[in-house]
Amino acid sequence: MLDLRLRLKNAQEFRQRLLAILEKTGKIQDALAVEKELQRVTETVEQLKGRINYLETNVAFSTLRVEANSPVPQQNRQVGLPFPWVEELARDMGTGQAGGTFKPSVFAGRIRCELPEGYIVYFEGETMTRAMSADNVLICIRKNENFKGGNLEFWSRLVRRVLSERKAILIKDEKAIRSMGVSP
Repeated sequence: MLDLRLRLKNAQEFRQRLLAILEKTGKIQDALAVEKELQRVTETVEQLKGRINYLETNVAFSTLRVEANSPVPQQNRQVGLPFPWVEELARDMGTGQAGGTFKPSVFAGRIRCELPEGYIVYFEGETMTRAMSADNVLICIRKNENFKGGNLEFWSRLVRRVLSERKAILIKDEKAIRSMGVSP
């Protein structure tokens, strides 16, 4: 647009100079040559005005496409949860490991539950019990303080979603575990 406006300004100035020359010329041949050049310049002025007008009115219908490429590879980021224990659970379930020492009785710690048949406890802490089956199916029972408004269904759905998204588990079948002495 700047280039077109500059060309239009120059053509209009040249046209004004031609008009001034036409007024001063005395010979008919000179006047005809100036008028011929004046006609060409006038056409150029009109074409430039038309082109500028076209661009100004169609700019409202333009589509602007911007592509940005980073020289550094970008990583897919997941939204962090404000509940670090859910992330820890997903990490631990994905690796099948937990800190602490093994205690053989499921009733020795604070979390007490009746495990499904075929599971053994391989870790037990004050707030967590882990068990597994011979098929390498893991159970992690963890006691955490609930946040205001968090009921058992909320936490169950959140933990299932996070564990599935982090590829820590694949839920095929669910079995209820009855807690003993711990309110849900």
